[in-house]
Amino acid sequence: MPLSTILKYGASIAVCLCVIFPQVSASAATLNNPSLETAYAAYIKKLEKKKSQSSMQAYLEKLNSTLALIEEKKKLSTKQKKIVEDLYRLNNEQLFTYDLANIGGTDIGQKIIETNEKNSLKSEIKTPVIPNYITAILATNRQLTVTTDGYEFVSNNAIKKFQFRTYFKIDPSNYTAFLSKTGQVINISGTQNFLFVEDYEIEEKIPYTKLGERMKFAFDDETKFQLEEGVWYSYNFEKYFFFEDRYGLYISSLEANGLQAENLLLYRTSAGKYTFIKEYEKVKLVSDIYIYGVSDKYNFLQNIINDKKYETGDTDLDFDALRKDTEALISGLKPSQRIPAIYNFVLDRLSYTESFTLENKKISSGILAYKNEDGICEGYAKLFAYMLNYAYISDVEVRRGFVIDAQDFPEVGHAWVRVGEAYYDPTFDDPIWWKETRTPENYKYYDLPKDLIYTNRYDYAMLPENLKTASKEFIDELIASNLNSLYSKYRDAGYVLLEPIVFRRSHGFQYNEVLTFEKLQSVIPHYEVATDGRFSDEDGIEHVITKVSFYNLSQNEIETILQQRHYDISDLRLLTWNTEEGSVEYRVAYVLEY
Repeated sequence: MPLSTILKYGASIAVCLCVIFPQVSASAATLNNPSLETAYAAYIKKLEKKKSQSSMQAYLEKLNSTLALIEEKKKLSTKQKKIVEDLYRLNNEQLFTYDLANIGGTDIGQKIIETNEKNSLKSEIKTPVIPNYITAILATNRQLTVTTDGYEFVSNNAIKKFQFRTYFKIDPSNYTAFLSKTGQVINISGTQNFLFVEDYEIEEKIPYTKLGERMKFAFDDETKFQLEEGVWYSYNFEKYFFFEDRYGLYISSLEANGLQAENLLLYRTSAGKYTFIKEYEKVKLVSDIYIYGVSDKYNFLQNIINDKKYETGDTDLDFDALRKDTEALISGLKPSQRIPAIYNFVLDRLSYTESFTLENKKISSGILAYKNEDGICEGYAKLFAYMLNYAYISDVEVRRGFVIDAQDFPEVGHAWVRVGEAYYDPTFDDPIWWKETRTPENYKYYDLPKDLIYTNRYDYAMLPENLKTASKEFIDELIASNLNSLYSKYRDAGYVLLEPIVFRRSHGFQYNEVLTFEKLQSVIPHYEVATDGRFSDEDGIEHVITKVSFYNLSQNEIETILQQRHYDISDLRLLTWNTEEGSVEYRVAYVLEY
C-alpha cells in the first residue's frame, strides 16, 4: 500500500510520511529495510544543506510532536503505526547525533583556542636579517626555518617541532664546513643564532580536538560513553593528568613520560582541560540494539552509566525485557495515555525496599529495580524514565536532591522525574502503608508544576545551609507556608497535594494549624459514648451502637487519617468512648450503625 493512501488522514500526516518518503511503501517500513533508512538519510542530508544544526534539532523535535499528534487524533492501521514508530526511532537517532555534537563530539571553543594559539605562534616568529655566510649555505639547496626557542614553527597550517640531539652553531669562521653537508638551517626567532642540524626529525603537534583519532576519547565530565562494534561502553577512573599546553601535544611528550597513546583515555574536564587517563576500567553499558531509537538517548545512556555504579554485570537481557514490556504496555494507547500507564506499571511492579543500608548501592539501580521488583527512590525514578523513553516520550530528566520533610533528610538524598514542564515522584506515590489502597486519582506527586512539587524539594546544588539543621517545626511551617502561598494559583486544579490547605481554608482553620481531635469537633459530629455503646445525638435522642468501624487514636492528632481519606469527612464521626477499665479512647468512626 503506497503511503499516498495515508493522505486521507490529513495534511499533517501527509507532510510527515508522504512528502518525506514518497517512494517507501508501508509494507517496507521497518528499520531493517534499507529503503526506509536510505530515504530518511537522503532527506536529512537535503535538509542539512538548508538548515543549521539547531534548526534541524527544532525541526525533528517538532516532527516528533506532529507524529504524536497524529497518533492521538487519527486512527491508524497497524502498518501505518509501524511507519510512525520507525520515524520516531530514526528521528531520535538523528537527534542523538546532534546531542553528541553539541556536548562532546565537537568543541568549537577548543578549535578557536587552537586557531588563536597557532596564529600567536606565527606572530611570534620574525623573519631575520640573513647574513652573507648564511646566504652562501642556503644557495646550496639548504632550507632555512625560523623557530621559537623551543624549535617550534608553523607549516601547512600545523604547529611542528624539530627533534634532534646535537646541533652546530654557524658563524663566519666555520660556515664553509656546512656547504657540502646534508641538513637543515634553523634560526631562533628574534636572534642572530643560526643552527645547523643533520640528524633530525620534524614532529607535528596534534591538536586536542584531533587526539581522539589516536586514542580512546571519553568526551567530558558528562559524556563518558562510546559505541564500539554495536555496544555502548563507559569508563571508570579516578586519577588523570594534563599538560599545560592549550593547543595540543606531541606524541613524543607522552612517550617521554612513559605513556603510549593507544593505551590512554583522552578526557576533557568541565573546565575545558584535555587530560589523560592511564588507569581506567572499561564497563559495558548496553548493546545498541536494545536502545536504538529511544527518546533522549543521551540521557538514557547517562542513566545507565549511573546504574553501572551499582551493578556492572551484563544487563542486555533486562533492557530487552523492559523494552518489550513497555511496547506491550503502550500498544494501542494514545500518547496522552502512556505516561499514566507507565506510572501505574512502575508503582504496581515495585515495592520500596523496607530495610536497606547506604552501602547497598544496587537498590539505586533503575534496571535492577525492574529486574528485582524493588528498590528505593532513584530506582523508581530511573525505571520510570527508561520506560518513558522507550515509549517515545522525550525531554525526560531524573532530578536528584533532597526532600526536607523526609525522615532521612539530610543524610539520604532523593530522586524524582521531570517530563517537559511536569514533575513526577513515583516513590512518594507508593508508600509502604498505602500499597493496597492507592488509586491513580489519589496520586499526590503526579503531573505537578515545578513550583508545587518544589514546596518541599531542593536540587542538590540549591539546598540552603540553614535547612540542614532546621527543626521539624521550622520545616513543617516552611512547607505549609509554601503550599498556602500557591493555593490561590492552583485552587481549581484539584491537586491532591493541596488538600490539607483546601480543607483548612474551607473549615476556617489556619494553614499551619495542627488538627487535633478536639479542634475537629467543630466540623465533624462528636458523640460521648458510654461503656455499653449508648450515646445521645445532636437532638438529644439516645441511641445504642450496634456496629462500628473506627481508627483508634493514641494521640489527639488525626492528620494521618485525614490524609489517607483525602480529607473526605462526610461519613466520619468522632467518638469519646468510655471503656469498662475506666479509661477513655478517642475514636474516628467511618462506619456507625445504631
